[in-house]
Amino acid sequence: MNKVMRDQHDPDMLNEYDFSKGVRGKYAERYHASRNLVRLDDEKPVNDTLDLKWDGRKARGHNDYFKDIRDVIPIFDRQPFQVGSIENQHLDTIIKLPTKLHDMTVPVATVSKSYSLVQHHEVLDAIERAFNDLNYDTEKAECNLHLTEYGERMWLKIRFPKAQRFDPGDGHLLTLQFHALNSVDRSTPLTFEFGWYRLICSNGLMRLNTGNKFRRRHTTSLAPEKLVEYLSKTIVETESEIEIYKKWQQQTTKINTDPRLLENWIDTTVTNKWGIHLAARTYNILRTTMDGKVNYNDMKDPDKRKTPHKISIVPELKVPGTQPVENVYDVANALSWLASHLPTFRTRYKRMTEVPELLKKLTSALK
Repeated sequence: MNKVMRDQHDPDMLNEYDFSKGVRGKYAERYHASRNLVRLDDEKPVNDTLDLKWDGRKARGHNDYFKDIRDVIPIFDRQPFQVGSIENQHLDTIIKLPTKLHDMTVPVATVSKSYSLVQHHEVLDAIERAFNDLNYDTEKAECNLHLTEYGERMWLKIRFPKAQRFDPGDGHLLTLQFHALNSVDRSTPLTFEFGWYRLICSNGLMRLNTGNKFRRRHTTSLAPEKLVEYLSKTIVETESEIEIYKKWQQQTTKINTDPRLLENWIDTTVTNKWGIHLAARTYNILRTTMDGKVNYNDMKDPDKRKTPHKISIVPELKVPGTQPVENVYDVANALSWLASHLPTFRTRYKRMTEVPELLKKLTSALK
């Protein structure tokens, strides 16, 4: 590159810079091997093990056994909120303590004096005690964990042992999954909830009784015996849900005899709850087993916007374990796939809890 060209195209390049011996792409492979870059796009499904966005903050995904998951969970401390010798009489600061991976102390939040700090490790202790009291071995339980950058927010999912798995009738196993949400920055109440996990495609479906959850604000300490009581009651209740899933396998969507029933449900119930994009993708999965992006030319058509089942989808991947829709269970799988693979925590968790309500309205329409 001569001086004239350098001045014209790269004014920040100085004469003493010499790249004549540079090798293009020399470190590219090493760089990409050390990075975990994820394009977070509302129109693109995201694997459950990858990063999420949690209120604008990156939440990194981890997969491990329960006994090893503690290694990536930080510990926090509480200190007065002050500048010099002047202390705020109403607030404290929550501090992330140094770990093996990060040797710096980092402030993560300010909280009121009445705020009860519940450590993530305390949550794990309570879960372990509760599971052990019910004769479940947590040591080899498979876990999926999402933590925000400083670990201040946690979403932990624990898959139950093989004894809690069943085949609803399509040859693909469902396993009981336990959700634990906690934060040390006031953003998320301590929440325990059960769901189902479809092994073949990583679908997550909350229990049909979505009102049955254990939820506590951070004004009292965590009582493990309350969690044991909740676990015992809920595990017994899940037996009845197994029969419902099996009935869904037998309940036809009437797609071949009265397709308007399913189309109307997509155009009204799903669209009103989830919006046009997800409604169109749901219908495409049901008819073709393929997920992808909506055709934006169709989105410009006012008539098609009123009838999302007519909006075409640019296919990107086949949804694992699906078939062209025949029964209500096929619909449950399509909804659960979309909800479980959204890129932000709030929308993913919210959509997962909304699936039972959508299915209830569909089954009512099919009667």
